[in-house]
Amino acid sequence: MEDFRFTDNPKVPQVAALAEGSWITDRESVILIGDSGTGKTHLATALAVCACHQGRRVRFTTLGALANELQEAQSRKELARVVARYARTELVVFDELGCAPRGAMCLGGQRGPPPAAATAG
Repeated sequence: MEDFRFTDNPKVPQVAALAEGSWITDRESVILIGDSGTGKTHLATALAVCACHQGRRVRFTTLGALANELQEAQSRKELARVVARYARTELVVFDELGCAPRGAMCLGGQRGPPPAAATAG
């Protein structure tokens, strides 16, 4: 995250507080919205790396790749196993939310979905 050029992106608030990860512990979500090229994926990746350094289980995927993964798992009758794997993840980063395919499935469960850092725009 130290490589991000905050001066080039004055509308991006300081995210140092997010890097410490209490929002993950509190099961809150972060959504990064902005124009193309403003650093949303860079920041989401940095938050994911920070979470990894804290020993958290993290997954990074695009929404389209997730939809494909779930559809393929459903056709192989392995959907419950794939959903359970995501439920054990402490942070899921969904990139390219604005590019989600039609008919995308949603994750859920008794515990609710894991916190997410998402990028859109």
